[in-house]
Amino acid sequence: MTGPNSLYPAFVQIHYTSAWGKHVQTIPTKAYTIPGGSFTDGSYVAWDTSVVDAGTMVNTLLNDVAVIADAGIAWNYAIFYTYPAPPPGLPNPVHIMNLSQVGAVTHSVNALAYQNTYTFYDTAFGTFKFVLLDMDPSLSLEPSVYAGLNSAHKAVVDDLTDTHWAWSSRLGNAPSTLRKVVSKPNDKLRREYLLT
Repeated sequence: MTGPNSLYPAFVQIHYTSAWGKHVQTIPTKAYTIPGGSFTDGSYVAWDTSVVDAGTMVNTLLNDVAVIADAGIAWNYAIFYTYPAPPPGLPNPVHIMNLSQVGAVTHSVNALAYQNTYTFYDTAFGTFKFVLLDMDPSLSLEPSVYAGLNSAHKAVVDDLTDTHWAWSSRLGNAPSTLRKVVSKPNDKLRREYLLT
């Protein structure tokens, strides 16, 4: 039994910096296989059962995120973690890869302490969330559905729901359908940045 919010069997932590702070994004994945053969950053068996390169999976997503990210954001490195046993076993870092993406949206102080949250249903109607911090607040404060997104935001959604990849909900299911995207101030960041 892995529990309702387990990161088992694997996850990746993506480390990035904005003009104002350092951030770590944790994304659950299917089981990760350490580097070997042509897979220099490791591999996954994707939801469509193909074997995919872990580095390609991460870079594909971040290349699309960079298009919508503030120019003050730079991605630094990703750490891949696996569990040697189900929880309460603890995860181990097993591989690190360098990243080189930078945000493409003209730098604006408006991104300071803003958060974009993409919320999905997984294939069993569980929840999968993808959170980006210090992001250019190009979205409305009102929730946006897929049809209301521009092509750049849709590309991010499509990456996360593509069965050729191995992103996972914490219930161990494939992210399937976007519920909403919300852009709003992050109160914790506002306190850290002494804005409140």
